[in-house]
Amino acid sequence: TLHICGDTTSLMPDIAFIKPSIFSFDQKIKPKTAKELLGKYCCLMGNIDPTLLLTGSKEEIEQAVATCILEAAVNGGFILAPGCGIATKTPPQNLQAMINSARTMGIYPIKTS
Repeated sequence: TLHICGDTTSLMPDIAFIKPSIFSFDQKIKPKTAKELLGKYCCLMGNIDPTLLLTGSKEEIEQAVATCILEAAVNGGFILAPGCGIATKTPPQNLQAMINSARTMGIYPIKTS
């Protein structure tokens, strides 16, 4: 797994060249952009904002999860995860909201063909 903090859009050709098994991208990159530039080279992992997990509402977290899955999970090759480290004071119910949202979205296979 390769994780690089920040907006790594300009590095994506290099990341594609080294072909990590998994590229963990942070919240500064749109999931759709990551999928378009790297989705055929490696599995993507990310990118729920850790600050959102720390301070966001259940509804905001659900929306972020939906966006991530709808943009990056098309045709597989995606692992939902925080975009970086989780703050120690993150409320457990916010992490549970992320997990529950992913489970709900997982009921519906996301395929383009």
